Amino acid sequence: MPFFPLRPLEPSVLEERSFKCVTSAGLSAALDVMILGSIEQGNRIVSILYDHNVLTFENDDLQKVAMHFAWDTSQQWPTFILKRDPNKPAFVRSRSPHFGKSDESLREMEKWSRQQWAEDLRKKYPSFDDQDLQDAFSRYDEQAKGGKKLGSAGIIIEMAFVLSQNSNAEELLKEIIPLIFGSRNQRDYTTNQRQSFAGNKKVWQLLSAGFVKGHLNISDNVILNHVESTLYTLTQRFEKGPERPFRNQSIRELIDLLDVTWLQIKPHEREQSALVNCDDSPIPNSFTHRGLSAQKIRQMEERLGTELPRDFKEFLAVTNGFYTGDPQLDIDIFKPADIMAWQEPGWPETVELLPYDELPSNMMNLFKWPKLPRGLQTGSGTDEGYQLLIEPNLVKSAVEEFDTQYAAADEGTKRVLERVVADLYGSIEELRQMEWMMLVTFHWNPVSIVFG
Repeated sequence: MPFFPLRPLEPSVLEERSFKCVTSAGLSAALDVMILGSIEQGNRIVSILYDHNVLTFENDDLQKVAMHFAWDTSQQWPTFILKRDPNKPAFVRSRSPHFGKSDESLREMEKWSRQQWAEDLRKKYPSFDDQDLQDAFSRYDEQAKGGKKLGSAGIIIEMAFVLSQNSNAEELLKEIIPLIFGSRNQRDYTTNQRQSFAGNKKVWQLLSAGFVKGHLNISDNVILNHVESTLYTLTQRFEKGPERPFRNQSIRELIDLLDVTWLQIKPHEREQSALVNCDDSPIPNSFTHRGLSAQKIRQMEERLGTELPRDFKEFLAVTNGFYTGDPQLDIDIFKPADIMAWQEPGWPETVELLPYDELPSNMMNLFKWPKLPRGLQTGSGTDEGYQLLIEPNLVKSAVEEFDTQYAAADEGTKRVLERVVADLYGSIEELRQMEWMMLVTFHWNPVSIVFG
């Protein structure tokens, strides 16, 4: 079967809550198209990210470097770089050099890129000749025989070009084409090989001229159809927000679905996890438990000193917790009512309506969220951590902090905040109407997951 480099965006993109992850998928799709020599078509994908106020290269500086050289080599710069909209969010610098079209910016890009992948080869070959090139090819071949593909191909190709061995350069480029695009089980290889030519002008001269497209015999119509499909998916995601396929189901329907899912995955989980293998108790017919009466729920509220949210009380009426073993072990999803209690979490320390990893790095310190003195620990989400219900008074204080900073923000910052809020809560108006919220954290990830 012939190799085909263009894969459609995963359907999960439509359900992804984080705009950064969606943006990263879009940028990767754009770079695939640019590698095939269709810079203008790749620009269409990047431009739709810009139009929807989500263009950031924070998740992958490499894409930023590679696209700069694609644009500079082809001189097909996107309109938003040639003429910036002052009301659009500023590009985020992150770790890599700044965004710009100047020669100085491009030299900085090239220097930064090479520092990432070629320092050792540059030290070894400060001034190289034909023999050095052959040594480099031999080193690469040895690694390839061992099943490894180092990110050194780009500099070897550049050495060949400098020594006028164009045919050798082109042959190596043909060899690594499948690794440049990669497959779902070759992500490390893909990253290494893309790094190897990200800041390589010689390679981009070949790519922008359609070398890869010609080698793979891919027509412009195939690329155009792929780009149209990508644009459609991204437009659906950004204009409608993340899909919520279960939003119209009742609490009982959701619990039944959760139960069926756990009954399917639990046997496999025990096979794969050494920790779970220690549990040799029989798998039950259901992980649900008899629901609480209205009187029991009222007694629970009296003990806790608060009126619980309506949907959580409905959950307790259907099943008193959802757990697979001893609920005291803190490794199950929802605790039974008798051991739910207020918790001083220690982490998170604040009521983060917008977790910092959902924001660009230049906005991470924008908010001074209220302190989180306690939360109702309803469970641990199947891992060591917290699943905390946050009281309305704390939620109200956090929403007030959001409103204060939103009102004071410039137009570009407002556009980003509107996007993040829309993805997490539906809209700013829905955020303002929220009474309770859920914060979920795990011991291996300090960043909260929020639900309202």
